[in-house]
Amino acid sequence: MMKTSRERTGEKWLTERKSLLMQGAEARVFEGTFCGRKAVFKERFRKNYRIRQLDDHLTKERMKNEARSLSRCQMAGIPVPAIYEADLFNRRLITAKIEGLTVKRLLKEAEDQGDLSKIDNILYQVGQGIAKLHGINIIHGDLTTSNMIFSDGKIFLLDFGLSSSSDKVEEKAVDLYVLERAFGSTHPNLNLRYPHAIEGYLHSVGKKSRSALLKKLDEVRLRGRKRSMEG
Repeated sequence: MMKTSRERTGEKWLTERKSLLMQGAEARVFEGTFCGRKAVFKERFRKNYRIRQLDDHLTKERMKNEARSLSRCQMAGIPVPAIYEADLFNRRLITAKIEGLTVKRLLKEAEDQGDLSKIDNILYQVGQGIAKLHGINIIHGDLTTSNMIFSDGKIFLLDFGLSSSSDKVEEKAVDLYVLERAFGSTHPNLNLRYPHAIEGYLHSVGKKSRSALLKKLDEVRLRGRKRSMEG
């Protein structure tokens, strides 16, 4: 039977990958459309230095974790992009494109304007969002202000490629420490404002969890300083 033009071109009529947004160590990210909706395409590439079977296994597990984390966040009402397609065979995850400004850009604009109140409010919301994430025992693994978008009055968390599931205070403290280090590097002039993120986080968790988290976060910071000193 002769195939139609749509069948010959496969999914071309459903999906259109347009421009490259970024390339990281694990994947290339494109913007485009999926069934007429704006979308983001995350395509993981092969690591030729790995044994092929191992590379396939690791990639599939990371994609499953990412899709699972996004789904759990959606069910819990945490702002994240909706999943349109998870194609393990082609190493591709398609999600909704969130229109808005990254928290990184938003903070830098507020810094340029000298608007400390806006900076503090943004950081407080960031902390609240991470607390909700940790509340369902999801560890993001790569928290940065570039992986957050402010849209419709909410902060959306992006890029769950390194996410995992854990109820351990240690891993939640490490997640916060990763953000703290990234924040200090990206926004060095705003370091004194960062505690507002921790304040937002602590306000959203129970009293018992607060003391345990703060104690563990101090331990993680101390280990981080020691590693820096050892070089």
